[in-house]
Amino acid sequence: MNKRKAIYLDANADIASTLNKLSKIEAEEIVLVVPKGSVLFHSLVNLKIIKAETDNSGKQLILITTDVRGRVMAERANITAASDLDLPEEGGTDGGVPVAVKPGAFPIEARPSGFKNEVKLTYKKRKLPAVPTFKLTTASDSEGGLVRSAMAVSRPQVNWGRSGVVAIFVALSLLVMGALAYFVLPHATVNIDVSAEPFNHKFKLVVADQNDKSAAGQNLFKGRFIEVTKEVVQTFPASGGKNRGNVASGAITVYNYTNSLKGLIPETRFVAPSGLVFRIKSDVLVAPAKKGADGSLIPGRAKANLSADSGGAAGNLSVGTKLTIPGLGAAGIDQVYGKNDELFTGGTDSEVKIVAESDIESAKESISKNVFLNIEEELRDQVGRNEELIPQLIQNDVIDSIPSVAAGAERETFDLKVQVRSWTLLPDRGKLSNIIDNTVQSIVPRDQVLTPQTISGARVVLDNADFLMHTIDFTVELDGLIAAKLDLDELAGSIANRSIVEAGKLFDSLPKVVSHKINLWPFWAKRLPILESNIRIHLAYINQTAGAADQPNAITP
Repeated sequence: MNKRKAIYLDANADIASTLNKLSKIEAEEIVLVVPKGSVLFHSLVNLKIIKAETDNSGKQLILITTDVRGRVMAERANITAASDLDLPEEGGTDGGVPVAVKPGAFPIEARPSGFKNEVKLTYKKRKLPAVPTFKLTTASDSEGGLVRSAMAVSRPQVNWGRSGVVAIFVALSLLVMGALAYFVLPHATVNIDVSAEPFNHKFKLVVADQNDKSAAGQNLFKGRFIEVTKEVVQTFPASGGKNRGNVASGAITVYNYTNSLKGLIPETRFVAPSGLVFRIKSDVLVAPAKKGADGSLIPGRAKANLSADSGGAAGNLSVGTKLTIPGLGAAGIDQVYGKNDELFTGGTDSEVKIVAESDIESAKESISKNVFLNIEEELRDQVGRNEELIPQLIQNDVIDSIPSVAAGAERETFDLKVQVRSWTLLPDRGKLSNIIDNTVQSIVPRDQVLTPQTISGARVVLDNADFLMHTIDFTVELDGLIAAKLDLDELAGSIANRSIVEAGKLFDSLPKVVSHKINLWPFWAKRLPILESNIRIHLAYINQTAGAADQPNAITP
């Protein structure tokens, strides 16, 4: 492999042809001679792509150009650049512009014999067209023989008139309209899908009262304390019910299938299949079971009177209803139980409303929710011009709640008095956003960027609020996508005044671009607009592992 080879480019050589030539050169060091005004200098992206290509192939690149702007852009792309360099011309040239070879700042290698230091330009003189000569002629007047010189004849006068002015105006208008149609009218919409990866990060912050001089910390910022307190009384309906009718009662037979005596004390519960509870009013002893003459098991039996716990016609049990005894556990279901031999009677209905415990709890929740919504509007009224209210950092406290009656009271309605308090801390406007942006800059590599939706969708989660200390602890959660950073200004400059095919090749050379689509307007446009401001770029970030897309709004360079 040769140590050094040079490539001479045309001013119109684009990035694709340049990369093709670089791939064919076998040398440790490549000297790229680029003329002034080359299209490669239209965008820094071109030079970065060339630099990346040579670095990947393990070659050293030196760029020689007399274009000052080109050398500056090369240095920004980390390419060694100079205005001239003394080197041998190894390999063929690509039509090139002559380069004056002078001693440079880089090491000079021995040249092949016969190599000249300068390329001389030969200029051919062209003859200017001869100035036409005019001869003076004379003519004789037919009558007087008067001789007049041709030089004495006056030049014809141009009569512009009104129609001439109109014609000039129309011509200029057409020229201006043509220029507008060529430069201003064309627009391009570029849709680029960029490969992205999942990103998740959490960090904790503390906001403290600005009047607390002792509050300090790395993750702490301050805000102004505000508070709104309210006391509200509201009436709510009772949803509970109780049957105040007469209770049902009747006689049952208690059966004992166990081999032991069972004693039942007063108030022992018997439960019907409907869930109604009945109780005995006196002691009951039930003999154990015994075997009959045929070997069958004969249960012990005892009579008992039952009364329902609550009134209602539902207590009038039909004959043969089985009543279990929960106090005996599993034995009280199938081994010791009761059955009524006759219909229970006496139960009547008389429903009344009562205040249930659930009524009071739901009333607290309802009244607090409505009051807190109104209080938030009052908090907003206290926000200063340069302050910001963060809704997630509003702390709502129920100081006290007092119902007018206790649970179980027979009432159609009841009143609930609630005392509530809402408070928060107001930081400077944009303070939290700046903290999030600074945190993102510190954790995200320079060549990558979080998608706009990831930053705008940052979640604020309240961890703890201390009213006495006037401090609020919270967590900021960033959950979204991260992708390679693309300079939209450079992209727009690189594809300006290019064909769709040329722009597509440029996008294909970018490593993280998954797909792209270019739409030109109007329909007759064949190249992208010359004006970079007429190129609108849409970026869609694609999480290829999950198949999700994160699409920001249109971005205009």
